[in-house]
Amino acid sequence: VTYLRTDPFHAFEITDEGDATEISEYVISGWNDYFRPVFDETRLLGIGVNDESGSQTMAVSLYDITDLSNPEPFIARAEVEAESSWSEASYDDRAFSIIENAVEVTAPDGTPETGLVLLPFSGWNSDDRTYESSVQIYTFSANTLTRRGVMEHGTQVRRSFQAGDELTANLSEAELTLYDTSTPDSPVENGRLELVPAYAELHFVGDYAVRLKDRTSLYGWWGSLTERPGAVLEVIPASGNLDAAESLASVEVPGGSSIVRNGNHLFAISGRYNDILHIETTIVPVDLTDPTNPVVHPAFVTNDIPGSSGSGFWDCYGCGWFSYYDSPSAMVTDSALVFVQSESRREVLGVVEECEVYSIEGPGCNSSGTCQWLEGNQHCRTPRGGTETCDEGDFRECTLNDRTSDITCVPVQPEPDQLGRVCSISEDVRTWQTYSFIPIDTRDISALRSGRVTTLAEDTNGVSVLTANGDIQVTWNRPVTRDGDAREWRQYFMQTVDMSDPMNPVVAEPVNIPGELVSMNDDIIYTRDLVLGERFVEATIARLQLRDGLAYLQSWLQFEDQIVEAVALEGAGNLLVSHSDIWDPSSSTDWWNQPRSLTILDADTLVETGNTAMDARSRFAQSVDGRALFAVPGGMLVMNVEDPANPFAQAWFPTPGWWSNATVRGDRFIFAAGPVGITEANLNEFNLLPPM
Repeated sequence: VTYLRTDPFHAFEITDEGDATEISEYVISGWNDYFRPVFDETRLLGIGVNDESGSQTMAVSLYDITDLSNPEPFIARAEVEAESSWSEASYDDRAFSIIENAVEVTAPDGTPETGLVLLPFSGWNSDDRTYESSVQIYTFSANTLTRRGVMEHGTQVRRSFQAGDELTANLSEAELTLYDTSTPDSPVENGRLELVPAYAELHFVGDYAVRLKDRTSLYGWWGSLTERPGAVLEVIPASGNLDAAESLASVEVPGGSSIVRNGNHLFAISGRYNDILHIETTIVPVDLTDPTNPVVHPAFVTNDIPGSSGSGFWDCYGCGWFSYYDSPSAMVTDSALVFVQSESRREVLGVVEECEVYSIEGPGCNSSGTCQWLEGNQHCRTPRGGTETCDEGDFRECTLNDRTSDITCVPVQPEPDQLGRVCSISEDVRTWQTYSFIPIDTRDISALRSGRVTTLAEDTNGVSVLTANGDIQVTWNRPVTRDGDAREWRQYFMQTVDMSDPMNPVVAEPVNIPGELVSMNDDIIYTRDLVLGERFVEATIARLQLRDGLAYLQSWLQFEDQIVEAVALEGAGNLLVSHSDIWDPSSSTDWWNQPRSLTILDADTLVETGNTAMDARSRFAQSVDGRALFAVPGGMLVMNVEDPANPFAQAWFPTPGWWSNATVRGDRFIFAAGPVGITEANLNEFNLLPPM
């Protein structure tokens, strides 16, 4: 496959009568998105892209248009100081500025230059080995074009313009910078004004709130600095306007931190790769016993904590690992921050033959025009040295009535000569994941220390982890077999990891439970499981009581043809269950629009007390007394469940994106919305029409 893009430069002469005649054509590599006439319309400046080096990067070009018949109008072109760059100037002519008689400098050949070009760009800086967002300065004369200095900005510049004599303003979504450009080769930053607050998190400590002001997300991957900008924890009154309140006290923490709270203590956790394999995690403890006088204790730094996700890239050209940042997530107990590490395991059990069985009998029609045919398929599996087992499949004999055009199908069991087979042999592999728990002892926050790492048994397959009753609660399963049944079954267990002494965690004996632990309140637990239904694998919910190392089943409910997505206890003794129809490929409903419901159950008996249909794109987020909160496109939906028999949509509030990390304080729904600031809603507000 070959690729070539050219940008012909056409010169036309247009008479007063409107007749247009092409005079010449000049082909140049790359392309221009915009032209601006300069020097009494004897020259054109082009803003566009140069691709001569094999990559595409922003550039400015100068052309002579005094003679339309000139076959070589091109004078000069200069790229920005970045490879593979892009700019809003490629599609918005307001992004860049071209100003005549703005400077008095000389080109390298001594030619006086008086014109100025301000071109925003984002791209890769090979000198600093990082991405940057800046503004490139050019100067020009009628016959020269010179690349000058760069005004670093940090976030993608949308507008660059002169704000006064020898003063340039650069504007992005996040900030405004002002530069002295009297010396275009070395512009000097005069000032920087923050335009958005970038509140990443909000936590409450008594009568005070703590905002995490972190501009990292604004810089994102493209930060012009090799290190992320720092973040600030700001203490403000919990009452009043959380977005605009003046800070009573503040402390600096690393940029990109995630914050976890344990009583009056906050821990700012941040991480970064220090080589291709290891993440260096920094934990900064902040004591807010007196919130107006926060005390920052020495940071704890370790390489023993895994990251929550990969953040970096391997440069095959420079043979090095270049890190982005990773903030590992921690679970909080009374005495520790606990980091969970999941490691994948793989075991080859043998060889297995997989076959797809299908109908090979075509349609047959009689003289009256009635036609019959066989349709359907079946999956069969044969382990090496074992016996073939097949699923029930679904074979049907169908009949077309020529007179009515009706098609009727009835289940049948085909004869072997009516079926074909396509088979393949592959490894029979078992994969699973094991959990390890890495505690950081927080009993003395002035001197954090690593606790003893605890790993569950090697053959346990980790399913989920949550905190309850002050401990770590783990769900895991293991495969089991049933006589005469080749299908894989799973036996589930919950296991408590007691972190009251992080230096010596205690792992309790496993307790057999039906499915995954989803909620726990003292000795009452709720689990979610999958069982075989008539048509699909369906979801169940169970309520159990823990006693003397056993789980006693008290209530159990099966959701026919349903999959359960979320389960939550609501303060009035209700269990809220968000569930949806299992997608049937043979139905006319597409996967994205599967009907979804909210069902309210009595928390003790699991008897249904109410149900309401939900939007297919709604996602259950959290519950509060008498309310269920759903994330929906464009905002938050408040479902009123005070009367379980009559749940209804009470209010909708717009939110930026898919909100998360929300806090409910009294009747206030509060969350940090990044550059939009702190968003609040009143959960007692009714702004939707009542149900009919």
